Amino acid sequence: MAKRDFQSKCIESLVRGNPCVSKALWGHLSSEWFSNSSVPSSRSVDLRGNNIESVKEWAFTGFANLATLYLQDNKIHCIHKDAFRGLTSLTYLELSSNLVPSIGKGLFNAMPSLATLSIDGNRIQSIEKNAFEGMPSLQHLYLQGNRLELIEKGVLDGMAALTLLRLQNNRIHSIAKSAFNDLARLTKLSLSGNRIQTIEKGVFDGLLALKTLWLDGNQIQSIESGALEGAPSLDFLYLENNRFPSIGKDAFRGVSSLKFLKLTSNSIGSIEIGALSGLPMLQYLDLESNRIQVVQGGRFRGLRSLAHLVLSRNRIRTIEEGAFDGLSSLTKLTLWMNELEVIAQDSFSGMTSLTFLDLSRNRITRVDGGAFNGLASLRTLVLTGNPICDSPAAMRTPTLLACGRLWGLPAGAAIRC
Repeated sequence: MAKRDFQSKCIESLVRGNPCVSKALWGHLSSEWFSNSSVPSSRSVDLRGNNIESVKEWAFTGFANLATLYLQDNKIHCIHKDAFRGLTSLTYLELSSNLVPSIGKGLFNAMPSLATLSIDGNRIQSIEKNAFEGMPSLQHLYLQGNRLELIEKGVLDGMAALTLLRLQNNRIHSIAKSAFNDLARLTKLSLSGNRIQTIEKGVFDGLLALKTLWLDGNQIQSIESGALEGAPSLDFLYLENNRFPSIGKDAFRGVSSLKFLKLTSNSIGSIEIGALSGLPMLQYLDLESNRIQVVQGGRFRGLRSLAHLVLSRNRIRTIEEGAFDGLSSLTKLTLWMNELEVIAQDSFSGMTSLTFLDLSRNRITRVDGGAFNGLASLRTLVLTGNPICDSPAAMRTPTLLACGRLWGLPAGAAIRC
């Protein structure tokens, strides 16, 4: 049997959904592979996990009905600019885990129906301007796990219908202003695991529909004033595992609809007054594993919708008067694993909706009378792992009840000691 005949029969078996018993070193994919007339009528072709190194021009001639094409897990390093000509019905193209080094202009513009394009896990270092021009139906673009360093203006133009863009785990350190300006329908953007150091004003201009933005695992130290204004519909923002030393005023200006903000595992030691005041819709704020030593008065003022605040694993020794002013909707506050020694009178005043307060694994030796005044809705106070709970007497129910009354806890609130 000639090698080409074997390939044709193997491919025919694949596209009909039957297992291909053995594989050959196919090398260079071209239209000659598909000599059997029954193949072009297929709706799906699966060529994953072979040793294909290149895709020749017009490789899929006659495949006008093809909807899905799987080419992942090969060794593709060269794709002719006319390789996908004729695939007018293709909606899904999978090219992940290959060796593609770059994306040239016009490579994908012969597929007007393409909705999902996956090129993750390649070796892409550059994308030509207007490389995605002429892709009116593209909704999902996967470019994660490549070697991109720059996102230049014009590189992402031409994808007016795009809703999801994944660029995580590249080497991106610079994004041109207005680089995303043509992506007015984008709702999810992932830039996690890159090398970004500063979020500059203008970078996110044009992202009017963006709901979720991942920037975790970068080297970000600052957000310029108004840098997020270009994404006014943002709901979820992930900024954990960066290098913020503080939260500056106006860092979050222009994203008043934000509901979820994660700042875990940074180096935050302070929050400027007013830095969070423009987030009236924020419901969840996570500041775990930072370097905060003092919860200063008024820093959370304006967060009238906040329901859950995480301040665990910091270095908090002091809670100033009025530290939690304005948090009338807060239901859960976690302060475990800090360095608190004394809980002073009225330390938590103003949080009338609070139901759960976790102060475990601190160094608390004393709780002053009236320390929890005003917490009318509190149901659970957790003090485990503090010296105040070391005494056997402290564990007894009568003692806990008496302490609860002295500390200003509402009737029925449970103390875990």
